[in-house]
Amino acid sequence: MTKPINDVIFYLGIMDDTDSLARSYAARLISYDDIDRAAKEMYDIVDAVIHDETEYEKTRVFVLQIVKVIDEFDPEYNYAVAKAYYKLTKDTYGPV
Repeated sequence: MTKPINDVIFYLGIMDDTDSLARSYAARLISYDDIDRAAKEMYDIVDAVIHDETEYEKTRVFVLQIVKVIDEFDPEYNYAVAKAYYKLTKDTYGPV
């Protein structure tokens, strides 16, 4: 079941451009109410820039902003998405 997007948007409020974008993106991931889908989308964002050091650093910071917002809204969902994300990473790149 998809979470009501209006509830998510109300919670997120308005911030500066980067915060606003991160909050908007977090709202979209939360509204999926689908752990695997959210994890895959975050994975794809990072994977697209993994070999570009400058872009990777900016993306890493942005993803951490998204994760923080999700955690503030729904810590259990955030934890589940993080576990699914790390599984995708492990499946792709092997254990650390």
